[in-house]
Amino acid sequence: MKTPEYYKAPLRKKADIIQFLLKQANRRHYDRRAFLFCFDVKIYNLDLSFDNLLKVAKEHGDIDNLDDVMFLAGAKEQFAEHENILFDWAIEDARETFTGRQGPNYYRPDDDGFNMLWDGTEIDVEFAFLGRSGGWLCITHWEGVALESEENLNDFSYKQLRALYRYIVMLQADLKRHTPSARVEEKAAWALFVNLCSDVVTSTEAAKAV
Repeated sequence: MKTPEYYKAPLRKKADIIQFLLKQANRRHYDRRAFLFCFDVKIYNLDLSFDNLLKVAKEHGDIDNLDDVMFLAGAKEQFAEHENILFDWAIEDARETFTGRQGPNYYRPDDDGFNMLWDGTEIDVEFAFLGRSGGWLCITHWEGVALESEENLNDFSYKQLRALYRYIVMLQADLKRHTPSARVEEKAAWALFVNLCSDVVTSTEAAKAV
């Protein structure tokens, strides 16, 4: 299996890996605790208009009836009724990607793609959204060990350390390729066109009922 260019992690020496990780570290402090790896996931330029959510839903590729006139009319009614709460739903669903399952210390990803490396190697990672607006995604634990300082990195075995290095490379690439705003817009589109519109009648269904 060929490694995608954006997931390549060529370093092999332990000292080089630790040096790389420390350069990527963005230590922040919350509740009198340090968190070594924190990522800015604040939302900018979010567009939850009906037209943009429809565009996002069509790009998603697996939502039906998006060209059906009657379905879209019903979807607009649902949007008008729930517009003020779509943001909260979408934020909650987007966060569950990383914190959807209770872990021993904090939370584990609900998306199995973040419970493993890109090649399927399973890993043990826990996250939390911290900060005043929850705008920082922090890795709290790796293999059950709190990630607070350089000393934690030195305590890992080579295998654990290299897996962490590969995971950080993967996570950075995924957060860059799929921005927080894009994730929230996708979740809002799904909430609208799938969850809220599950009972909306389509033109075909209306014709059959006649």
